[in-house]
Amino acid sequence: MAQFRIISISLLFIAVTVVSLQGQKSDAALATIYFYQRSGYGRIAADVYFGNKPFVQGLRQRSYSVVQCPAGALQLRTSGRPRYFITEKTFLLEVEAKQTYFIEVVMDYDFLTSSFYLVRRAEADFLGQQKKLRPHEAPQPRVVE
Repeated sequence: MAQFRIISISLLFIAVTVVSLQGQKSDAALATIYFYQRSGYGRIAADVYFGNKPFVQGLRQRSYSVVQCPAGALQLRTSGRPRYFITEKTFLLEVEAKQTYFIEVVMDYDFLTSSFYLVRRAEADFLGQQKKLRPHEAPQPRVVE
């Protein structure tokens, strides 16, 4: 009976260790992306989607959002609100694990419609603007699978 208890405790310890190591591997395989918008027009908000999954929703002027996602090629789509005013655009972004990317959401104004473009920026550009920006959501990165 004592041997059975020792074996059970040992197996439980091994299972907990394996699960915790798997969690560490998945965190290490993530890329971090900062989406930010310096300026905008009125109450227009930007949305960024990965496929049909929202990365960032309702990003307003002078705000930023932090997202963690798996490494690889990301097919991103931008949209905005009000929907009748903003046309959708698609972008391809290649991200690597353990890397940080800074993406500025830039509004392009046209005569009857406008659109949001994603522009990759240097870390120094974001850090220079960060004092003027406010977090769009919680300051902790949101993980998107």
